Amino acid sequence: MFLSDAQKCRPPKKPVFMRVFGSFPLLDNIRYYFDFIKPCTNRMITRKNRKKRPCFLYTGCGMLVIVQKTRISNTKFTGVSGGLFNLMITKYSTKKPKNQEVITRVVKYLSLSGQERFRDCANWIEFYANKEADRLKVSRANFCGHRFCPMCAWRQAKKDALKIGVLMKYIEQEHDKAFIFVTLTAPNVKAEDLKTEITRYNKAFMKLAQRKAFKKINLGYIRKLEVTYNEERNDYHPHFHVVFAVNPSYFKSRDYIKQEIWLNEWRDVMGDVSITQVDVRKVRKNENGKEVNELAKYTAKDSDYGKSQEIFDAFYLALKGRQVLTYNGLFADANKLFKADKLNNYIGIDETEYVYMLLYRWGLKEYVETERRELTSEERQKVNRALLDEVEVEDE
Repeated sequence: MFLSDAQKCRPPKKPVFMRVFGSFPLLDNIRYYFDFIKPCTNRMITRKNRKKRPCFLYTGCGMLVIVQKTRISNTKFTGVSGGLFNLMITKYSTKKPKNQEVITRVVKYLSLSGQERFRDCANWIEFYANKEADRLKVSRANFCGHRFCPMCAWRQAKKDALKIGVLMKYIEQEHDKAFIFVTLTAPNVKAEDLKTEITRYNKAFMKLAQRKAFKKINLGYIRKLEVTYNEERNDYHPHFHVVFAVNPSYFKSRDYIKQEIWLNEWRDVMGDVSITQVDVRKVRKNENGKEVNELAKYTAKDSDYGKSQEIFDAFYLALKGRQVLTYNGLFADANKLFKADKLNNYIGIDETEYVYMLLYRWGLKEYVETERRELTSEERQKVNRALLDEVEVEDE
């Protein structure tokens, strides 16, 4: 059994590693998730980290972890006897408690079966793991799939990031197109006006897309709705992030739309002269990571809507049933190809060699590995050298 509180752990009286590393202090208030352990060697202490005194943590089952003393979010391990510290388990372990917090807000909007699915989301997760168990890939789990579940929203963002990156790469290479990234915004609104404001955004954008100057340059777009909360003013900020596909000649043609024209046109379709800014930028070729992240990340952050029931209600009622990620033109066509598995050659290969199946179950405060077995030859053939199914996104 793994111990979650480092303060309660005690090292063995004569650990075999003491001759290599000496006696080091235990770290306080850091939760560790790790897998099977191999004997440590002097090679774990490199010249680069020799000045930083490593620490050890005894797990209670003969396992010793060698780490550097640093914050958990930025931890870089010199070694975990036989594998690196598993940041994926750490991430899942930070999302699960948030799910349990949000259930208290969303419960009144769910049926009894819906409440059960939300509450039990990711109670167990089965992972493929490499030999060192420091690289994991989800095999299956009991995810709930709810938009306001922090766990499922994070997972969906990673899948959307992969897809959007593939669509842009396909359109760029096969159709020889370039991209512009536009953020459309307006002054913040109060909770009671949030739902109607989002509707106003949708209608205004459709008007903008039909205007002659924009129809001439637009070959397709991806549009993402995002809503943030301002705690100081107690108001809400809906806005659109949009990537437009354009001809490469657009930037030097007479059809080029200056930023001030974007601003004036957006003011006009919104009917709001108080709008002060529209951000417009060219997406650099083969450097679309930031734009992909903006399109893929959460429509609403749990750190915002989880603050109170009143705030959650405002988010929920305004976003319920809305399509937050839309595709048009070349992007809509490419999205159909993606769903039909016809863009697989634009997706990277997962180079990890998976050899184990691990089952993690949620305890009181952490995930605990409860089962481990070697993959069958059929399972190895299925998972190894398979296509990537998600990419990391900026969490906050």
